[in-house]
Amino acid sequence: MKRVFIIILVLLSSVSYGQRKIFFAGREWYVKSGLHAPPGNDLPPNNWSNSNDNVFVDQSGALHLTIKKGIDNKWYCSEVYSLEHGSFGEYQFMCIGRPDLEDPSVVFSPFIYSDRYWVSNPPIVPFGEIDIEFSTGWDENGINTFYSLHADDDAGNNNDFRTSSVTTLTGNWFTAYWKWEPNDITFQLIHGHYLTPPSPNFLVENSYYKLSDHPEEWELYHQLIPNAQNRLLIHLNLWLNANMVPINDQTIEYIISDIRYPPVIYDYLTWEYNGNKTIKLRDVVLNGPYLSSQCNYNFLVSRSATIEANFTVPVGAGFEININPIEYNTTQ
Repeated sequence: MKRVFIIILVLLSSVSYGQRKIFFAGREWYVKSGLHAPPGNDLPPNNWSNSNDNVFVDQSGALHLTIKKGIDNKWYCSEVYSLEHGSFGEYQFMCIGRPDLEDPSVVFSPFIYSDRYWVSNPPIVPFGEIDIEFSTGWDENGINTFYSLHADDDAGNNNDFRTSSVTTLTGNWFTAYWKWEPNDITFQLIHGHYLTPPSPNFLVENSYYKLSDHPEEWELYHQLIPNAQNRLLIHLNLWLNANMVPINDQTIEYIISDIRYPPVIYDYLTWEYNGNKTIKLRDVVLNGPYLSSQCNYNFLVSRSATIEANFTVPVGAGFEININPIEYNTTQ
């Protein structure tokens, strides 16, 4: 029997705006709070509330996001973000609201985003973002829906691709959709709540866009499509643009009845023990604590930690360690 010395280096995202958690659409989410600019924007900061009055899940399981004026006469916006990172596949956000008729001060967005904390020298994980943003106040020609890719290049410079459309909905229920592939991205909006449009009539006019259908744009921008290893978290937010406030001091509310998303792929390594050596577990990316079921060790990790563990395996044995999240915590 030999004793194997394991070093686990875990780096956790610095996105930690608030410690309140909610359960929605089959997973846990953090609720943002404090004074922050919207992710990926250089706009003036918003106040974000994690109170039960501003962000809540109702008895039917639907998520409510609001913009409300507080008793201090400040306006408070809403955002939730997933504890687990996303992976390649289809994302469907089943929403209730009318972004095509919305107050021009309001921005509503489902998006997936990797915190710039991961960008270092050398980069741990490049910054990346896929988003759909709705705003009637950004374009004087009536364009109200914006589909975007954002990324940092090797030199750390931010690059982005954006296409847009004029969205006209037929009711309050709509589905925002994207398909994230290693070398392609597809966006579309659907009237009603459907995984796929029942017929072409349910596809919102002018909303469908697939990057590879446009060869010149694909050649220029496909490198901006994030890698699944970029540790992107799913976000939903509702916020005020450029310090504007809603007309007539009205409360703004959007309801997300459900989200469909690819299964989370947890990171693991398989190796053969080959004598007395140090083994480094790579790509342990999810927030802990972790349970190594083969070795029966609990690894409780904070923002950045090196976890050391000793355990015994037979000489020459092949074995596998899976690192699986059993509960989630992010430290301030």
